[in-house]
Amino acid sequence: MKLWLGLFLLVSFSFHAFPAAKKDSIPVASDIATIKLLLQKSRLLVLKDPDAARKIAEQALVYSKRIKYDLGVGNSFNIIGVSYWVQSFLPVSQFYLTLAVPYLKTDKLALSSCYRNIARNYTELKNFNTAAHFFDLALKLAGNDIAGKAEIYTEYTSLCNAEGDFKKGLRYIDTAFKYSRLTKNDNLIGILYSRLGQIYLKQGRIDATERALDTCRQIALTLHNKRLRSVLMIDQSRLFVLKNNLLQATAYANKGYLLADTIGSPELKLRALNVLKEVYKKEGNLRQAMQMQGITNEIYKQIAILNNEKSLKLIKDYFVLNDKLNRIEQTNIDNNANEALIHTQHRTIALLVILLVIALTFMIVIFVYYKQKHQLNTKLQAQHKVLFEQKKLIEIQRTDLENVNKLKDKLLAIIGHDLRTPIASLTGITDMFANDYLTADEVKKLMLEIAPIVKGAELTLANLIDFAGNQIKGQNVSAIAINICEVTDEMQETFQHQLQHKNISLINNCDDSINVWVDPNHIKVIMRNLISNAIKFTNPNGRIIVTSKIKNGKVEICVDDNGVGMNAAEAEKLFMPNQHFSQRGTSGETGTGLGLLLCKELIELNKGELRVEAIAGQGCCFYFTLPLPLAASGR
Repeated sequence: MKLWLGLFLLVSFSFHAFPAAKKDSIPVASDIATIKLLLQKSRLLVLKDPDAARKIAEQALVYSKRIKYDLGVGNSFNIIGVSYWVQSFLPVSQFYLTLAVPYLKTDKLALSSCYRNIARNYTELKNFNTAAHFFDLALKLAGNDIAGKAEIYTEYTSLCNAEGDFKKGLRYIDTAFKYSRLTKNDNLIGILYSRLGQIYLKQGRIDATERALDTCRQIALTLHNKRLRSVLMIDQSRLFVLKNNLLQATAYANKGYLLADTIGSPELKLRALNVLKEVYKKEGNLRQAMQMQGITNEIYKQIAILNNEKSLKLIKDYFVLNDKLNRIEQTNIDNNANEALIHTQHRTIALLVILLVIALTFMIVIFVYYKQKHQLNTKLQAQHKVLFEQKKLIEIQRTDLENVNKLKDKLLAIIGHDLRTPIASLTGITDMFANDYLTADEVKKLMLEIAPIVKGAELTLANLIDFAGNQIKGQNVSAIAINICEVTDEMQETFQHQLQHKNISLINNCDDSINVWVDPNHIKVIMRNLISNAIKFTNPNGRIIVTSKIKNGKVEICVDDNGVGMNAAEAEKLFMPNQHFSQRGTSGETGTGLGLLLCKELIELNKGELRVEAIAGQGCCFYFTLPLPLAASGR
């Protein structure tokens, strides 16, 4: 029961270790912080330098689109729309504000701010009903947010002024004052005093207008809101007209005009020119009044031309920006596809590992059942019958799926044929020893006799794991300088028992001054398989010679034996995966041919080549090349 519980936990761990690809990636906190910093910088600039603010907002837009941060996209569009409003390009402003709305659905305050900006545009476009509708939506979304209400009620006062509803306007100004003072927003307080002065000015209340505008001027001196200062100058010039102080009216109108020109607002420039025309008419200076009218007409023409240019530029900029966003979207799609592919490969690897673990665990279970057969004999017979039927079914399924799953069939064949003999031998020995058919000395003798078989099974299993890893997920090469002479000495120690068993001499004639540039794990697998094959096919009292030399800028290593050899037709089949060529050794050793295929792949992975020269009855020479270390090769 514990065994199956362990298998279940292993399966669960493997699927958690390689999770399926996520559909949506979550923006990283550091990226969001960078975008918020860009947006904050853009907001601070929008009233002073709308062009610079717009460029920063476009950077935030591209960044947000790249990481799929919808709120950043919506806020970027919102600020771009405000930048065009500052310059009185209302259709362009409305275009970008409309684009912002779908991206701000998850943030009520951000959406409230966008609706407020849309309502302000509709106010200036004289579409008062729609403006009121969006102001009401903004107030509803703002909820209990004091700062948001302060801005909305401040903008709402402009709608009241435009409609001439001064009573409602004064009421909203009082409400806006209350919220603005709670948030200590001097900019809004300054705007409210300007709106208050405009209402008093239209009502002809000169003293009240003067007090409101003076307070606005004191606040404006501490701010960097050029638009507010321009509006203030123009309103003061209107006040001086009412007071019949035409000299001061002219001076303030000119100052308001210059400030409007610095921020690129044609609408404020026209306000200033209207005051100047009124002043000159009162002075009886019709020539100057006509000149102001000419400048006004010229500005209207420039507005028309500029609107056309801006419309064309908007189309161009929008397509450029849209092209960037489309490229980012395509990149995100490609990245998601790659991530999904990687996760799928991970899951496949995990599944294959689980199958191998289950197969090995199954063999262990069989071994345990054999030891306990005096208690579970009846149960084992029933299970053997079931296993026999399952084996027949597996054989049928293996035949049907051979063309679509060759790799798995090869792994199962190797496990079934090459590991069965040593395990069966070990099982027979342990059974006879358990029943007192063998003495300890006889067991020791039998163990020495089957040691080469077990060693061969160990080599087969090692090759199986390396080959499966190489076939399924590829090998990573971590090459270093390796002395082939030292590796050969290590192999001599590894195969000492097999060499002594067949009385074979392993002669190391490698040049110990020559190093090769190779992955240390790969070279050991290569040498282990080539020397193991040489031992297998060399007759007792034979010899194996390993040599190395530099040839054509590479190191050539040769493993030469005087064993049974092979003919040309057999040699051609050695490196053909589909042929599965193998034969028994001089002492009956078995093999799969997998070792040589693994050697060939690892040698080629390390930028080398493998070839064989063989003569039937005289032995084989396996030659393979490997690169020299970088310093030795002169690169």
